[in-house]
Amino acid sequence: MDPIRGFEIDWENASFKASRYSKSHIDWWQIKETKNDQTFMLIGEDSDGDGAVDFIHADTKGTGRIDFSAFLKEGELVITNLIEAWLEMNFSLPWARSQYIPHDIDVYFNEVKIVSFKDTIPEGHYSFPIPPRAVLCLDTNSRENKIEIKSEHLRGGHYIVTCDFQILYRLTNVETFVIAESREAAEKKVLETPGFRFKGADLSVNSNDISISKSDGIAPGESLEVRANIYNLGMDPGKDAAVALVMSLPGGINPVEVARITLSEVPLYGPTPVKFPWIAVPGEHALRVVIDPDKKLEENSRFNNEALITVKVPGKDTPPELEIRSPDQGQKFNKPKVQLDASGIDESGISLMEYRIDGGLWTQRQGSDRLSEEVTIQPGDHTIFFRATDVSGNQTTESRTISVTFDKPVLILLEPAEGAIIDQNIVTAKIELGDPAKIACVEARTGGGAWRDIPIADEKASSFKIPAEFGRQSLEVKAVDMNGVEASISRSINVTSQADEPIQQMPQKSPEQVPEGTPREENPGGILFEGLNWTVVDDPSPSEPSKWVVKDDKLQQLSNIFRTDREYEFWQGTHIFAGSDSSTDCELSFDISSSDDDGIGAIVRYQDRNNYYRFILVQDSANRGPFRRLEKFEKGQSTLLAEDKNGYTPGQIYHFEFKAIGDALEVWMDGIKILSARDSSFGSGKAGFVAYASPGLSIWNIKINDSV
Repeated sequence: MDPIRGFEIDWENASFKASRYSKSHIDWWQIKETKNDQTFMLIGEDSDGDGAVDFIHADTKGTGRIDFSAFLKEGELVITNLIEAWLEMNFSLPWARSQYIPHDIDVYFNEVKIVSFKDTIPEGHYSFPIPPRAVLCLDTNSRENKIEIKSEHLRGGHYIVTCDFQILYRLTNVETFVIAESREAAEKKVLETPGFRFKGADLSVNSNDISISKSDGIAPGESLEVRANIYNLGMDPGKDAAVALVMSLPGGINPVEVARITLSEVPLYGPTPVKFPWIAVPGEHALRVVIDPDKKLEENSRFNNEALITVKVPGKDTPPELEIRSPDQGQKFNKPKVQLDASGIDESGISLMEYRIDGGLWTQRQGSDRLSEEVTIQPGDHTIFFRATDVSGNQTTESRTISVTFDKPVLILLEPAEGAIIDQNIVTAKIELGDPAKIACVEARTGGGAWRDIPIADEKASSFKIPAEFGRQSLEVKAVDMNGVEASISRSINVTSQADEPIQQMPQKSPEQVPEGTPREENPGGILFEGLNWTVVDDPSPSEPSKWVVKDDKLQQLSNIFRTDREYEFWQGTHIFAGSDSSTDCELSFDISSSDDDGIGAIVRYQDRNNYYRFILVQDSANRGPFRRLEKFEKGQSTLLAEDKNGYTPGQIYHFEFKAIGDALEVWMDGIKILSARDSSFGSGKAGFVAYASPGLSIWNIKINDSV
């Protein structure tokens, strides 16, 4: 039945008009009409650009949701369940933005051009309404959706732009068939269908829709407005949504929140405009509009919550001044604690203060023009570098040379001797400490691997065992006293055994540890990863050693280890694995939680440290999150197999299943499949877990069903 038949609709006097499909003319109207004492909300669209309405939607029940939709075909309205469709795309630049050249891009959906970029470098999130004629294939009669991206005028440039996308359809209803024991069970199955959304908001912002009140001739210090439109692509209005303007250097470096507003409601249809004040500062900046920056809203997706525009403001190119108050040049210290105190001075503002000791990593202090903290420095001569970065990206670096004189703890390596030949993969070492009561920790490692905690005995001399791989390598031991002062010693050894011994062992839980009356599964199946030998591998260029431990019947990783070179190509830190090399089809299931918000995940079909399948979740936006990725590592290089832009909530417990059946790879989270792909590079291998900059990671209820 057509509930709007008989209406005389005056679109020209609509209460709201917008340019949705075209920037050059009005093509979207919204009005309210009354019929039989009932108020209708009516939306008309010009989807083919001829200036006339050819697609109509109506809220006939006053609920705020569209329940009627029809398109014009040969002069007649044809009812459809389609309300609207959106193509959402995220463009990211793997290289520095300065290495890219502006060019033209046309995006087509089913041979209908839906957007054109002119002389630009696409970056960030984009949302494009898809004309209903393209979705319904009224012009092509095709039944296969096809997306095309055409680039022109590259000016000889050849480079990589990473793009991922999703298509959203808003429908009045959908017919589906379900077999279940009851109506309630059938409804539950439908509501749990992956890809369907029946409630909740989904707020979206578009990089192509962000503008500045003045585009040319911007002067430093000028007061401007940054404008954007927020859309709701979900099923319910968005309530009390915070939207922030964040300024950073290109690439998301040094983000600083400039302004924030709260939208009391974001309706389901049409744009909700937002405006932010911004004082122009010299330099090139990425201005990001971020929806729900604190992640408090319950949304269907965060794929579309952030968009950006890049703006360059002319100004000074002189670097900031740097004032170092402590330490003094050549200062001598008789204790390991050194106070650092420095400030950056610049008329346009300081965005970042940093320091590093000798050739170590830069330690950052964002959003402040002063750096002040106490650090522990080992005995010896050292150079401390300070660096200030202004909001234009100009930098100044200065250094101070100091000398620290302080007694190191006494550490003697009694066994093995230098050059010792060891015919087994377990090395027995003997050390002597000057005063064990003053030692905070002792650690050891072989072959440059991960550091392992060594128990501190009451006696000065004590022995410990540590695994080692085949071949010539070093055995290193270090002791750290209560002041943080470190002593270390190294010996060259030659391990002649090729047996594959464990690095770490999970404890075996005996039956008497399970309280009487504890519920048991009738047929749990699978092999519990208890009592198996775990092997720990730290990925290349680690920031610090990993720390995998077994505590409270959980496998835990307590270090903030991350890969320091090419970090955002790999998102690596450390991994741990166990099982059989011959395991083919497998289902790895486990519960997992992390108090941090960086990378957690699992691996299957593990061959060695350079070859395996991995899925990883990252929440922290500072580390390019949120995202969930399914990847293949082959010869040390990663290949993206599947991805979405969701993350996880720190502290929340999730149940995962990572399945590798034949060439099919699937990741299930809390009973819902979230990622899948097909790849046949690896047919068997071990299984395990990964951590990237994620201390506070806990994993338990680990089980694997496998076929050997």
